[in-house]
Amino acid sequence: MRNKSCLFFILFLCLPILLIGLFLWWKWAISPVDTRVTVPSIFIIKKGESTQSVIKRLYEAKLIKSPLVFKFILYKDNLTGKIQAGDFRLSSAMNAREIALQLIA
Repeated sequence: MRNKSCLFFILFLCLPILLIGLFLWWKWAISPVDTRVTVPSIFIIKKGESTQSVIKRLYEAKLIKSPLVFKFILYKDNLTGKIQAGDFRLSSAMNAREIALQLIA
């Protein structure tokens, strides 16, 4: 009987709390870093630069909140390996998906 109550506790109390927390973290991670910034900055991607390097620099430049989520967006939207070299006007008021789409244009 004790095992069933433990399983009930895990499935019907902890799991929903975990899923809600994960959903809220995801919404936060894909949102813009700072919506008050109106002036874009120039972000340069060199020819041959790796996707991992680009993601790291985007994070360091405070253009994305989570490297992991940005990498997942690239994977989910089939954009992995499609990031182009060049100069991009990016703003921390852009969300992660908007930045990803800019980098493949």
